[in-house]
Amino acid sequence: MTSPRVQPLSLPEMQRLKTLVPPPLESLVAVVRSAPDSPLVKTRRTRGQGSVIEINPTRWQNLSRGHQDLLFWHQVARIEQKTVPGLPWDLAVLVVGLGAAGVELGAQNVLQLSLALLAVCLGAYRLYQRQWGEQGLREATAADQGAMKLALKFGYTPLQAHTALKSLLIYLGQQTTNQLTKGRYQARLRVIEMCSPD
Repeated sequence: MTSPRVQPLSLPEMQRLKTLVPPPLESLVAVVRSAPDSPLVKTRRTRGQGSVIEINPTRWQNLSRGHQDLLFWHQVARIEQKTVPGLPWDLAVLVVGLGAAGVELGAQNVLQLSLALLAVCLGAYRLYQRQWGEQGLREATAADQGAMKLALKFGYTPLQAHTALKSLLIYLGQQTTNQLTKGRYQARLRVIEMCSPD
């Protein structure tokens, strides 16, 4: 099954978002529209140094302008900080390890089976850390800080940037029923609250 074609956002919104990209990254960041059932926003690396920010236009239009800006700058900050995942080698390790474990289970070679299971554990651990672990949370909170810095460069006051990001995290937490995802938003919110400009 082929993935749906990624289409551009409406021209005015795409142009507006492109103006929110810092000049050093302008030629490296593309903004496109994703499929209707896609996440609100997702960033992926392309070949070379480029990155694509995919936006679900239906869900995007439900955000306030401040929420849109801070969420977009969060993605830009991830690109700046080089924390956008590239090829998922940890997933490849997991799949290869599972395949090898299945083969070695039939062959009953204990040493090779142990090595295959070690590869499975390593891949699973790395996936967990990237998605739900401390590493992923550190990267997300660093991108939150980067988003607020970008907001200041583009005319927001510290209080405006802080308020917009805080209310965005509250909103995103209310939109999910997944308790792990909700917990991550709450953890990021606590970090933002500790950095209050008041």
